[in-house]
Amino acid sequence: MGIIAFRAAKREVYLYRREFRRFRKSQRSIARDRTEQLLKDHEEAMECRDCEDFLRLGIEAFQWLRKAHQNIQDDVYQGRSVYDAHVEHAITKLYQRWLKPYNTAERWMKNLKDQGFELDKAVDFARCCHEASAILEERLMAEAAGRARLLNSDD
Repeated sequence: MGIIAFRAAKREVYLYRREFRRFRKSQRSIARDRTEQLLKDHEEAMECRDCEDFLRLGIEAFQWLRKAHQNIQDDVYQGRSVYDAHVEHAITKLYQRWLKPYNTAERWMKNLKDQGFELDKAVDFARCCHEASAILEERLMAEAAGRARLLNSDD
């Protein structure tokens, strides 16, 4: 009877080890899948953070540009400096440069929103873009009007 029990035990241990290997293999696969998902989630979260940082940087740059623009205007209006068309044109160019990444940022924000992320700075950034567009449009019209006056004064 001992040999029969031995064979049965051997078979059961074999089945047990086979199941253990299969379980461990599936656990590795699950762990690998979990790890891959964690990495993917981490990458998406980091992308969201990168976007938030980009938006914050854009908002801060816009605030500095608007402040510089206002200070230059105040200095001219209060007689502390003389109007300089080159400086005014440089400010217009800075507004254009600031707005240049807008379309890419808009796609980036939409992509993240579609993935379920909420961007804290999106509304403030959109407000800055709207304001910068309005300022730029006004400045471009003023520059065009100034050029037209110069052309008409030569006639």
